Amino acid sequence: MIDRQTARLLDILVRTCGEGGEFKILEIADLVSAFPKKKPVTREFVTVTAKFLADMQMIDIRHSDEEHMAIAILPRGRIYKEERRLQTDAHKFNRGMLTLVVAGSFMAAFIASLLAGLVVHWIS
Repeated sequence: MIDRQTARLLDILVRTCGEGGEFKILEIADLVSAFPKKKPVTREFVTVTAKFLADMQMIDIRHSDEEHMAIAILPRGRIYKEERRLQTDAHKFNRGMLTLVVAGSFMAAFIASLLAGLVVHWIS
């Protein structure tokens, strides 16, 4: 399990490098600017986190200097990103189902009380 900022960097790298597995030269400044302005990161964070992802065998770094990195996404990195997306989709689906069940139960109780009121009114 990796933290949100690391997962966000992995998402950015997968989007930037593509699915082919070939090496792509990226500027570190572009990676820093790809993060949201509300949660800015530094160049040091990007380089340290990229090395961490390489140690986790999610990416491969062929070359790295202060300005550029040559990165390829490994299958483990793509699989992690896809599993994370599926978990998010499943969570959204579960939340939607819970809302539907609660709303359906409320509507069933409301209709039952209306019918009971009509039956009582009709009988008396």
